[in-house]
Parts: sequence; structure tokens; C-alpha cells
Amino acid sequence: MERITIETYKFEELDEKAQKKAIEWYREHAWDSHNDNQLTDDFCEYLEENGLVVDYTGGKNTHPKVWWSLGNCQGDGVAFEGKIDLDKLAAKHEDVAALMKKVKEIDEEATSDFWFRISHSGHYYHENSMSVDSECSDNEALHEIQAELQTIIEGLIKEWSRHCEKMGYDEIDYVNSDESIIEMIEANEYNFTKEGKRSITL
Repeated sequence: MERITIETYKFEELDEKAQKKAIEWYREHAWDSHNDNQLTDDFCEYLEENGLVVDYTGGKNTHPKVWWSLGNCQGDGVAFEGKIDLDKLAAKHEDVAALMKKVKEIDEEATSDFWFRISHSGHYYHENSMSVDSECSDNEALHEIQAELQTIIEGLIKEWSRHCEKMGYDEIDYVNSDESIIEMIEANEYNFTKEGKRSITL
């Protein structure tokens, strides 16, 4: 039996050319399903903080109704479904707070009848793939406020979508950056050949 000995090196022991090869090896699988799930969770956290109660799918493997496609292609972006938390929205936006105050002045009980729901449609996920449905008590004055609120919310969901899209691209760029990859390589104590190829120590 012939025994072959292969010398292995830590990343910091490689020359510049070999380090670049090691970085490219890791970059091929730097983004994985764990990153997908974490990014979706980050989107949910941002949306919940800003006043959206995110819907979840039913069944055994429930997951949030937040979808995204971030490949720098036309039609990419972030879309979501859920119900607007008007109290949380009013706490963040003075114009919403003023309108909700008017609602209470017209009918103290009417706020419980107000609801606004975000729905997604189509095959793409971006700021223009969502619509707002709403309902309120049968009162002409309330209907006028309903229309104003709907216009505000339509603008906000586009803003939220664009913000999530930027968050996503920033995170993808960071995970694929040399800085992040080197950090992960060193944290996992990977070994390489002198040329920068991944070497598995048995």
C-alpha cells in the first residue's frame, strides 16, 4: 500500500494567489438555505416593527407569506401579505394618527370595524405586485377617511418593499464579500493545499 502525504495550510499561510482561489471556492456556496431563512426573518421583523401583521401559511410546515427574488433581474424585489396594525401605524405616522383621531370623533366604536389587508398577486415579487383591500363601517365620512388611509398605506407598502429589497441586496453583497468569506474560512479552520484548493484532513 502506498501512503501519500499532502501538506495542508491554513488560509493565512497561503500566498495571495492561493488565497484568492480559496475565497472563490467558498464563494460558490457562501449563500445557502440558512441565509434564505435568516433574510426572510429579517424582512418579517422589519415589517412587523412598521405595522404589518404578517400572514403565515397553514399546514405542518408553516412559513411567513413573505417572498423575494434578488438576482439583479427585472421584476426582482420583495412582496408580502398581512393585515395592517393601525395602532402601530398611527404611532409611527402623524398623518395616520390624525385620521384615526377623526374616526374616533365620528364613531368611537368604528375603529374596530376598520381593517386593511395586503395581498400579493402574479408571478413576481416586488413593490407593484401587491394591493390593499379595506373595509369600514357604512358611513360616508368614514369612507372618505378610509380612502385617505388606503392611499397612505399603498405608499407605505411600496416603501417597505423597497427598503427590504435594499436590506436583501446589502446582506447578499456582504455574505459574498471577501471580508465575510475570509472570516468564515478562518472560523471554520478550513485547510487548503499550497495552491488554495480545499483539503480535507482525515
